[in-house]
Amino acid sequence: MRTTTLALGAAFALCGALWLARPERAPAPLEPELAASESAPQSVAAPLEVQDEPEPRATLAEPAAPATTPAPRTDPAAALRELGAAYAGPQWVEGARAHAAMLGAEGVKALANSAASSGTPPLERCAAAELLRHVPGAALPAEALAFLRQSFAAREKQPELALAAVRALGAFGGAEDRAQLLDAAVGSSSLAVAGLACLRGDEAARELAVLARETNDSRRAEFALSALASLAASDEGALSPQARAACAAELGTAFGDAREARRQCALAALEAAPAAPRSGPR
Repeated sequence: MRTTTLALGAAFALCGALWLARPERAPAPLEPELAASESAPQSVAAPLEVQDEPEPRATLAEPAAPATTPAPRTDPAAALRELGAAYAGPQWVEGARAHAAMLGAEGVKALANSAASSGTPPLERCAAAELLRHVPGAALPAEALAFLRQSFAAREKQPELALAAVRALGAFGGAEDRAQLLDAAVGSSSLAVAGLACLRGDEAARELAVLARETNDSRRAEFALSALASLAASDEGALSPQARAACAAELGTAFGDAREARRQCALAALEAAPAAPRSGPR
C-alpha cells in the first residue's frame, strides 16, 4: 500500500514539473524601452520648437509721386471781357493781377496782339495792356502804347477810357510820357497821379530822383518823390540794388521845405529790402 502511495506521489510531481515547464508559462521578457527606463536615469529633453518657414516679406511699393496738377490757365478773351465789365474801378487792378498770375506764354502773346489791334474794342485794348502790366518782363507793342497815349490825351472827353489806360501808360511809357504825367499831376489831375504810382524800372527811378533834387518847382518835386517812393516799394517796379543806391545818393542832401518829409519817405523805401522777384509766365 505504501509502495503504491509513493508511486502516485512521484507521478503527480512529474506531471506538475512538466506542466510548469510549458513555453506559454515562461515569464515574458521586458520591453527594451521599459528596460532602459528602469536601468538608466531619465533625462528631460526640451521640446523641440517647430520653426515655421518665414513668410515671404511683402514688398512695399514705392510711394507714387504726387500727381502734378497743371497750373490753371486763364482764357485771355474771357479775362478781357471780365475786366471790360469791371470798367476801371477797384476790380480793374485786382482782377488784372489775378488773371495775370494764371497766364501762360501763349496767353501773354494773345494779349499783346489784342492790345495792338485796332479791331479790339477800346476798353478791351486797355484791359489787355493792364493785364500785361502785371506780367514780369512783358513788353507792350508800339501800337498799343500809342493807343494808351491817345486815350490819356483825350481824358477830358473820355475820362473812363483814360482811367483804364493811365496805369499801363505809366508802367510801359518812356521819359516823355512820365514828364506829361508829372505835368498833369501838378495841374491837379488825379488820373495822372494814378499813372505815376505805376512807374517802374531803373530809368524811371533815376529820372525822378534827379528831377526831385534839381527842380525849383517844389510841387513837381513832391510828386516826383512820391512816385519814387511808390516805385521803390513795389515788387512790380523791378528796381535793381544799383538803382536804389544811385537814387539814395541823389537824395542825400536834405531839403529845407515841405519836400523833406517826402524825401525821407522815398529814402526809407529805397533802403528797404526789395521783395522777392515774381516768376514770369510758365
